[in-house]
Parts: sequence; C-alpha cells; structure tokens
Amino acid sequence: MNPNNVLQRQKRIMPVAAAIILLLLAGLGTQAGEQNQIRYFIDDLGTFGGDTRAYSINNSGQVVGFSFTPGPSSFAHAFRFTDGFGMQDLGTLGRGSSAFGMNNSGKVVGSSETPTTPRGDPWNPGHAFLYTDRLGMQDLNNLIDPLFGWELRKANAINNQGQIVGFGEHTGTGLHAFRYTRGTVQDLGRFPGGGISYALGISNRGDVVGAAYLDASGIGNFRAMLYTNRSGMQNLNDLIDTSLGWILREATGINERGQIVGWAELNGQEHAFRLTPVGFRAD
Repeated sequence: MNPNNVLQRQKRIMPVAAAIILLLLAGLGTQAGEQNQIRYFIDDLGTFGGDTRAYSINNSGQVVGFSFTPGPSSFAHAFRFTDGFGMQDLGTLGRGSSAFGMNNSGKVVGSSETPTTPRGDPWNPGHAFLYTDRLGMQDLNNLIDPLFGWELRKANAINNQGQIVGFGEHTGTGLHAFRYTRGTVQDLGRFPGGGISYALGISNRGDVVGAAYLDASGIGNFRAMLYTNRSGMQNLNDLIDTSLGWILREATGINERGQIVGWAELNGQEHAFRLTPVGFRAD
C-alpha cells in the first residue's frame, strides 16, 4: 500500500472522528444536565372559595397567605396550610385579613382590617396581628402599652425568636418601621431628612431589611434599607459600588449569613438582587 494514500486517508478520518467524539461528549453533557436539573411536584393548597395567594413557608412546609371567601361581600381571610390538616382559616379582626410571615414554630403575622379601617389606603391596611395556636389571632396593639404611642398597622415577618417587624403610625414621628420584641416596640427610624420607612424581613439575630423614603414627599423616592443594632438604619445604596448603576429599591429578606435579597432598578429595568457581605465565604 502506498504510504501517501494511507496518510491522506488518516487525514480525512481524523476530523470526522473528532466531530463524532464532540457530539458524544455534548450528548453526555446534556444527559448529565437533565439528570441534575431539579424538578418539582406541585400542591394545590386549596381555597376558601375565591382567589388565593401564599406568601411565606417555614422549614416544616407550613404555608401562610390569604384566600377570599365566596359571595358578593367577599373578604380575604388569612390562612395557614399544614400537611395532613389542610388550609386553616386564621380569622380576622373585623373584616379582611392577610398573613405575610411565619416562623418555624408556626407563629403567623400579618394585618387585618378592623371595623374602623378606612378603605383603599395602602398605608392603613388595618392592625398588625400575631397568630399562635394557643391564643389564636391577637391584635398586636393589644400586646403593647398604649403609652408607647404606636398604632401597629402591618406585620410582615417574624423570626424564630418571636421578633416581629413591619410598619405603623408612631405619634409625633409618622409612619415608621418597627421591631416588636416581647411587648416592647422599637422605632427603627428613617433616613436623615427622610419620611416613611417600613420593614419587610428579619433575621434570627434581629437584623432588619425593608425600605425608606429619602424625603417626606412620599412620591416613589424610596430606597432599600438595612437596620442593625450596631449601625442603625442604613441606605443599602451607600454600601455598594454606585458606579455599577444599581438603584436598590426594596430589601425583602435577609438570611443568617447577612445575605440580602430584594429588587432594584438597573438601566431602566427592574432586577432582582442578592447582596453578599464583602469577605463572605460560603461553606
């Protein structure tokens, strides 16, 4: 056999073989990706007869939210869903109610309209509540001294220590974020020269996240905030590289590692974000 012919045949075969190997590797990668892809079962949590939404889940798989009752005079009712028990109506303080947060003990927080709550005011959705299995739904305002000067209007989150955060009307200061701890209420303040503030999440160490307005106009000029015992209320935009173009609007959750999530504006679009402390090392 002519050696030149053998060499030419090898040159023709090698690219074909390489292409086949690449295709096989790509197929194996696709199969591995499909095998590693998480898939889910879906549970219909039920309804009280109307539209239903869920807002929070704990480590036991319990879920809270609200569901509308049927009929022309329909009201939303806060619920807690538990496997094997189903959807439990948590009641109201007069009219509609919604549950927004729950801890691993199954304690639930939210807000409920009272008979005197005005209609259609997002800053006055009613009274903040705490629901426990032993005492049912309690108006959080009944668990504090009236001399504190608070009307606690909405509770958004509760940690495993039982601390509750949200917002309320504080006499002499206006609508401010609060942190409730065993019968006491702490005003988390506002930005310097700012207006309304509100809390949306809390870690088990008591760090709080939410948002606050830059001034008293209340016209869309809110920014994400972090409150810690050490530093007080801080604008999270002051804690990032502003040259990147992010405008952090609301911080909605914080974990035990200090990572914070929420939403922001970037190049004219809304984006979800996760902040990680500088020097953070994942386990």
